[in-house]
Amino acid sequence: MLNFKELEENLIGVVKEFQAKIGYSKDPIYLYYPLESLNSLMDTDEDIAGMQEALSEFVKVNGISKNIKHSNEGDRFCITIPEDGLTYIHKEIPDSAFLKDFIAEIGKHGQTFEDIKAVFVKHSDSVVIEKIDDGEFDFVFYFEDGIPDKYRYCVKFEGEHTIYHRFTEKDYLALK
Repeated sequence: MLNFKELEENLIGVVKEFQAKIGYSKDPIYLYYPLESLNSLMDTDEDIAGMQEALSEFVKVNGISKNIKHSNEGDRFCITIPEDGLTYIHKEIPDSAFLKDFIAEIGKHGQTFEDIKAVFVKHSDSVVIEKIDDGEFDFVFYFEDGIPDKYRYCVKFEGEHTIYHRFTEKDYLALK
């Protein structure tokens, strides 16, 4: 049997991140995943046809919406979360205080390393911060114990703006 837990958690996390940035909307959200990321989330090694079958099964058993759709172009898959799924996530899944604080801070101009660090430290004593020397990002921030959030936040300071990208641990480690 396929394990859809991480995929479902990831979809919910991405929608919650979107809703923290933009607010609640009933318009469908289209989320794109390469085959490699879906295999990582489900701990499988499916080819394109196998992933199509796996996602068809996921649509039947997930707890978000039975109206989720999926499609693909080659090894790039699109998962569409419809209005009922977005409403479920908005009303039934609690917001993350950390994510709300992080999004609010990252949206300001002129933040510093210390400003971003303060958001993490406010929510946990197990914050890990690593310098990244890849030219794309400056630092990765995360919670060692995965509480309150298990994502890796790669941050780049660019003048008055700070950008970030949020990765699962597996996807982050695959980038290294």
